[in-house]
Amino acid sequence: STIDFILMDCQMPIMDGFETTRKIRTDPNYNRFSATPIIALTANAMVGDKEKCFSAGMNDYLSKPVREATLKTMLSKWLTAH
Repeated sequence: STIDFILMDCQMPIMDGFETTRKIRTDPNYNRFSATPIIALTANAMVGDKEKCFSAGMNDYLSKPVREATLKTMLSKWLTAH
């Protein structure tokens, strides 16, 4: 099975979404996912959060709570681009 995109929660316990994304992007064990779009999900809506997500290797960013219409637009964007 293929994975079309990853919704990455940035505030996960043990290994946060930033570290997880860096691992996906750089670890040879996850090479098959290296080009998979990763969309950040974060409760933080502070200045610089979006840039922090992008610098970790994420492709896009959604702030929680996520609205249905916003999620649909985001998924449509990445499913047609991928």
